[in-house]
Amino acid sequence: MKIKAAVFDIDGTLVPYGAPGPGQAAVQALRELAQSGVAVVIATGRARYTAQWVLGSGIKPDYFAAVNGADVTDAAGRPVWQSRMTPEEMYALVDFCEDHELPLEFIFSDAYYVYVEYAAFVEKYCGQNAASGFFDSVLRDGEDQVRHLQDMPFGACAAMDARHAAAFEAKYGHLGLRFIPFAPGRCSNVDESLMSSLLELLSRVFIFVYGSQNCNYFLLSWKRYRSAHLCSVFLNSFDDFFSRCIN
Repeated sequence: MKIKAAVFDIDGTLVPYGAPGPGQAAVQALRELAQSGVAVVIATGRARYTAQWVLGSGIKPDYFAAVNGADVTDAAGRPVWQSRMTPEEMYALVDFCEDHELPLEFIFSDAYYVYVEYAAFVEKYCGQNAASGFFDSVLRDGEDQVRHLQDMPFGACAAMDARHAAAFEAKYGHLGLRFIPFAPGRCSNVDESLMSSLLELLSRVFIFVYGSQNCNYFLLSWKRYRSAHLCSVFLNSFDDFFSRCIN
C-alpha cells in the first residue's frame, strides 16, 4: 500500500509542548517524506498564519488543514475548502461569554480577534509570549465587534471550563456546537456530527495519519479534540483535495 499523503498535528507532535518549534529530526524527516513523493499535510487547530510561524521555514507543507479543518489551503495559500461560522453561532457565543465574563476569541482569515474580555485574555494567555512580539501581529482587540461584518470567522476559542461548556450546550444545543478542551481552561468550538464519517473515510483512503506516539493514539486524540470540520473537507471536496495530493 503506497502512502500518498501524510497528515501531522503540530502541538505535541511535530512541536513538543513547551518547545519554540520543531526539532531538526522532525524537519529532516518531513523533507525526506516530501522528496519521496508523499504529500505533507498539516492538520491543526491553529490558524494557518500561526501554524506557519511555529513550524518555521524548514517545513513547507503541501497543504494546511487549519482551524480544525475549517480552512484548508494549498502550499500557495489558495483555498481548497473553507467552512465559516454562521451569524447565529457567533452571536450565541458572544452573548454567552458576555453573560459569564469569559474571554472569547474568533479566528478570522487575517488574525485572532478577541470579542469579549480582551484585557483578561491578554493578561492570562499572552504574558509569557509577549517578548517575541508575535501576538502583536496576529492578535487584535475586537471588542468593538465589527470584524465579522467583512467576513465570518472560521472558528472560536473560549476560556470555558467543563461547567460553562455544559451550560452553553444546554442553552444552545440546537446549534450543534460543542466545546472540547485543548488546554487547561480553554475550549474550541466543534461540530461532532460528521466525526464518524471522517474516521470511515480515513480508513478508505491510503493516508498515514501521524500524531503523538503512534497512529492509533492520534486517531483517538483526533476523535476527542479535533473538529469534524475536517470531515467536511473529505465529504465536500474529497475529489478535489485528494486528486491534488495524489496526482
